[in-house]
Amino acid sequence: MLLDKNPENPIYFGCHFKKHVKQGYMSGGAGYVLSRQALKQFIENGLKKTTHCHPGLKGDEDVELGRCLEAAQVKVGDSRDSQKRGRYFGGMEGISDYAVSFHHVEVVDMYFFEYLIYHLRPFGIYDIPQNVSYYLN
Repeated sequence: MLLDKNPENPIYFGCHFKKHVKQGYMSGGAGYVLSRQALKQFIENGLKKTTHCHPGLKGDEDVELGRCLEAAQVKVGDSRDSQKRGRYFGGMEGISDYAVSFHHVEVVDMYFFEYLIYHLRPFGIYDIPQNVSYYLN
């Protein structure tokens, strides 16, 4: 997500909602990605200096973070892929091939996704097992 971005540019990404905060905010459940400068400004200009950042349990975490980052002059980035598909949520048509995060996923499903993404090797896509290749000739 940040590979082609300038780390000195204060920007953050996520599932963008356009309410409650002037520039919008990112859904907390799907997670956030902050540039190095965004994190620095969040700490130095947000948490330490502004009244827009509320410690504790006041308000919704994602909306409050959005307000705090906006006050710290961190800009909202567009995380969609080249086909304008979201990378943080959506149905099958809306999910990018380069997804970053999924919201409302149960723990057991996370393990299932891990298996599908990192361990499963569908037959025929990777090297054919040696004992099967004999029958294909």
